[in-house]
Amino acid sequence: MNAHHFNQRRLAHRAAIIIGIVLLLGGCLADAGSGASSLNQGFPRQLHIPGFDSEGIFDPSMIKDPNSSALWMSYTHVQHVPVNGTTVRLLHIRLATSEDNGATWTDAGVQISESDVSPNQPQEFRGLTAAWKQEVSRLMFDPGAPVEKRWKLAWHRYLWVNDPASSEKRKAQYGWIALKEASSPLALAQAPEQKLFVGKAYDLITDQAFTRSVLGEPLIRLWQTHPELDECVAFTEPGLLAKADALYMSLICLTGFDGKVILVKLNHSNEAWSYVTTVMTASDAQLIDSSYINFSASEMFSVGDTDYLMVSPNALPNRLYNGCLIFRFEDFASGQLTDEDNDQLPDVVQRLQSHQGGINKGACAYAESSTNSGIIIGEIFPVGLPFARLYMTGVNLFD
Repeated sequence: MNAHHFNQRRLAHRAAIIIGIVLLLGGCLADAGSGASSLNQGFPRQLHIPGFDSEGIFDPSMIKDPNSSALWMSYTHVQHVPVNGTTVRLLHIRLATSEDNGATWTDAGVQISESDVSPNQPQEFRGLTAAWKQEVSRLMFDPGAPVEKRWKLAWHRYLWVNDPASSEKRKAQYGWIALKEASSPLALAQAPEQKLFVGKAYDLITDQAFTRSVLGEPLIRLWQTHPELDECVAFTEPGLLAKADALYMSLICLTGFDGKVILVKLNHSNEAWSYVTTVMTASDAQLIDSSYINFSASEMFSVGDTDYLMVSPNALPNRLYNGCLIFRFEDFASGQLTDEDNDQLPDVVQRLQSHQGGINKGACAYAESSTNSGIIIGEIFPVGLPFARLYMTGVNLFD
């Protein structure tokens, strides 16, 4: 094996390890912060989606329907199935609705993207059990888009392989940021999946015929579009926020064992994606708290005229999620966060933590209309079911 090929394989393997760390879902306590309030009574409490939460639900994303009273949620639905002597955890993306501002939720009866056991495997994993997994979704209404594209769902699809040669079964190199667009949330179920963004590891794999066999070539090799993205071996955990002239997406750009939060946008004037900025780095995380390694689970939302970024820090000693931090944008169009004390670090508006007995606590969600749930936070329970659970904190932000 020549040195070039060895380095390619090492980079792809490193991407798989990183994605495994990041894609574990990261009473709830919230630091008193400016512009925050808590409902307190009866919180925290577990969020249920009847008929779909017995094995696990996580990675929520909420948005108000501007044309009705409904609050919509995309979420990951866990299903365990026996395959070839092992148990495969399938991850599907579904929709749920609430008519009472997040107090109760009902599954909408549609599966937006289905996780399934792959009948084919890349050459290097031939004969091993493999499954496509779909998770970390973000749902958004985009008023500046054509009517038939105003509802959007972005998520991460990647290949899981029961690989005895590796402790990391998630193969980030065989994955991409996917996108669906439709005229309504329910119509997203039948909308075609777009292979939107890929990272550098995608182009280093040897079995390109396998990747082309699933949805063809990617629309954008995002890592090639700007020098700041050149070392992004993979992209994951998209966040979406729509403005009149553009749709913005935050992403975790995975580089080595670090990662950074980046911002890209889809300009409605020419329907072209472009890089905006790097919003936060691993160095920022470590300076904010010495136990933090980097940030994951990016999410964006607005309250009134104020825009926010919410992330989960990966923390020592186990690199798992350690709650959620909220930051305010000073200038959203440029991706600049507020730094009122001029210490060269963005100001933390709110910190949230969960203490329900699980691990990997984070991957939060919020919408201005979710006043009866407040911010939602997730926890993983490695033993027993449900494997993943969501909790309503009762913590709300106000402009």
